Amino acid sequence: MEKIVWTDEYSVGDKVLDNQHKQIIDAINKLIEQQDSADSQSISAEIIGEIKTYASEHFDLEEQMMKEHGFPDYEHHRTQHRAFKIKTAQLRAAKKNSISGVSDMLLKYLCDWLKRHILHEDMKYRTFFSDKGILK
Repeated sequence: MEKIVWTDEYSVGDKVLDNQHKQIIDAINKLIEQQDSADSQSISAEIIGEIKTYASEHFDLEEQMMKEHGFPDYEHHRTQHRAFKIKTAQLRAAKKNSISGVSDMLLKYLCDWLKRHILHEDMKYRTFFSDKGILK
């Protein structure tokens, strides 16, 4: 599986939010790198934990900003975040239960979800926040 490469098309126009997206991408790329390594079991459980932590911090900030500024699609966006959290929790549980490696299907889910979410869903708040002069 190919790593996710950060490009400007992923930028939501805010340094903090972009840096958080980059952290999540870096963690997913670490999973891709170690997928077939001999010690992938312990490494992937740790990396999935990182993804969960980074995503939670990022989602909390996005949702706080959306709520504070009256983003009209807040509930839908929040629902998508919850679905991602559930899926990553399932991944982490699978790793703790000694299911070897991270399957291509699950890596594909993480990559596809993140790219699709940033490019389609997050870009909606980019326009909204930009019009309000909120982005830094």
